Amino acid sequence: MRILAYCDWRYLAATRRVVGEGKETMIVSSPPLFASHILPEFLEGYDLLYLDLHGLPQSGFLYTQTYNKAGDFALNFQTVRRADLDGTVVVATTCYLPETPFVNAFLHAGAAAVIGGSGANYGSRRRLSGAQALAKHVIRNLQRDVAPAAALGRAKKRLRRDKRRMILERTATKDALAFKLFTKQESEKRSL
Repeated sequence: MRILAYCDWRYLAATRRVVGEGKETMIVSSPPLFASHILPEFLEGYDLLYLDLHGLPQSGFLYTQTYNKAGDFALNFQTVRRADLDGTVVVATTCYLPETPFVNAFLHAGAAAVIGGSGANYGSRRRLSGAQALAKHVIRNLQRDVAPAAALGRAKKRLRRDKRRMILERTATKDALAFKLFTKQESEKRSL
């Protein structure tokens, strides 16, 4: 499975744990990359796109923690919209993803599915927490050729069984368990 992982540079260690470091996996971070460096073609040709960037409601950009007002955004939804993501599955631990234009941009670009959660989605810089733990299980299921909906369902089931995580990371785990699968068919139904 060809994977592109794009994360806030502070989350590189956690991102490596989520996606692994196989020969078909590319992990990049912001900085040094910013939205102005990324062309639509950069996102193309992958089976899975994993994002661990920061989102804000209604924003057309994804950010890093070091975002400044000078416009150092990590990703622009217009770039995503122009990409050819035919069949790509997107897994994003990004906060507020469904409240941004990114879900629709990924689906418009041809993504088979987008998995993400509303509101704040908690993670960690090194060890995996909440959304990152869920993403790791989703990705492992996808690597076993499990369909996206079933991959998400199995990952949630596994996370629920992790009693330690349910107790020690209650808020982060609760948020992760609320992640949803978005597809073009589902999006079209919502717009009717």
